[in-house]
Amino acid sequence: MKIASGSVVGIDYSLHLGDGKAIDASSPGEPMTYLHGEGQIVPGLESALEGLAAGDTKQVVLAP
Repeated sequence: MKIASGSVVGIDYSLHLGDGKAIDASSPGEPMTYLHGEGQIVPGLESALEGLAAGDTKQVVLAP
């Protein structure tokens, strides 16, 4: 199943400001969940995740 509008999505993530030092991250075994297409996360990230499937990985760079 691919991520599309209305999908409940769980993601493991690590957030950094370009220097590689994590400033936020999901806890191991506790992914962040959201309802795709409802504006619950940053729009650029939501767009980047569209169409991915379970187990896919992706590095996303967002503009400030």
